[in-house]
Amino acid sequence: MAILAYAARVDMTHVPYKGAQAAYQDLIGERIDLMLDNTSTARGFAANKQVKALVVTNRDPDATMPGVPTVRAAKGPDFELESWFGYFAPARTPSAALTRLRAMFAAP
Repeated sequence: MAILAYAARVDMTHVPYKGAQAAYQDLIGERIDLMLDNTSTARGFAANKQVKALVVTNRDPDATMPGVPTVRAAKGPDFELESWFGYFAPARTPSAALTRLRAMFAAP
């Protein structure tokens, strides 16, 4: 959010939270004005009309958030951000267990 605020030349007050759930409580309760979160979490709140999705930070529109423009399409700054999540295991995890985990993650 800080990068987006800087790029948009907007002055914002950073309010730190230990997790998204507390931030959503304050957003829904109108104690904060906006927040940035992963679409996988935000989608449910937006679908239930508890919050309004303003933009997505992907380069292209997000198929799971129909009708929500990208930052660029909304005439915002030249900004793009996508999340990446990785799964990690201890270095000494047996190869058979890693093979099984990879197969589980690859399954539809």
